[in-house]
Amino acid sequence: TSFIIKDDNSLWIRGTFSVSGKPYYVTCKEWKKIADDVIHVTSLSDAVPMFIKSDGTLFSCSNANFNYKNYYDQQRNGNKRSLLMSDLDVFQVMTDVVDACGEYGNGGVYCRGMYIKKDGTLWSWGRNDYGQLGNGLISDDFPTITSDNAVKIMDDVKKVSIVWNYSLFLKNDGSVWGCGDNHKGNIKLENYGDNRPTPELIWQSIKSPMAKTIKINANKTTINVEEFLPLQLIVEPSDAFCKNIIWKSSNENVAVVSQRGIVNGISEGESVITATVESHEGAICQ
Repeated sequence: TSFIIKDDNSLWIRGTFSVSGKPYYVTCKEWKKIADDVIHVTSLSDAVPMFIKSDGTLFSCSNANFNYKNYYDQQRNGNKRSLLMSDLDVFQVMTDVVDACGEYGNGGVYCRGMYIKKDGTLWSWGRNDYGQLGNGLISDDFPTITSDNAVKIMDDVKKVSIVWNYSLFLKNDGSVWGCGDNHKGNIKLENYGDNRPTPELIWQSIKSPMAKTIKINANKTTINVEEFLPLQLIVEPSDAFCKNIIWKSSNENVAVVSQRGIVNGISEGESVITATVESHEGAICQ
């Protein structure tokens, strides 16, 4: 299944969600728009997506009243049913979100999600049969995707990544943590084989150097009206840590720029395009 975000920040979907190659969930042969004002989308395997809008609201796509466990039991017992695009709901999960990662697997069965809020707190909900939620428990429950089922896991988290049976987190101090399936030493080599339901430190620090200079790959250029020009941000040193990249146009009557650095010509005239990034300790480069 494919998801794309267009320059106008609309989210589009095409493809088939399936179990063992047999379509039973959602089939969409043509690109179909499912949301506007989207800045980030995430999904794994045959998953329906979770996505974040520009105001920090996290949404998911599924049937909001769908019982994953019952549906899995029906599939296992041979009672197969196809869900159409009309069955797909887009519903709000949480606000003030900056990053999210989802794992659905088996077309919605065993769903799991994790997200980071603007205050740096990490939250999780869903499948937890290996302790991969990091809440200190191991459970075979199948909770639905709602903010009421979310549990706070850690503070000061920068990035989250979900693998099939375990989870990894990067904190702002550069340390890497993990929880869940440890049967192959995914989290710790010591006592591998034991599941780790509470986050454990994997690596002390992978902190990148602070950004010292930034440049845009074009000093001066000309584009036609209704023409698009992608700009590239060059950061020194090349492995520097950057966040909150903000693109601006000095005259949006002449040209506008998206937050991915794509300039669109509006009318004749001149406009200065600038990019600002925040590095360690809140230092600003422009």
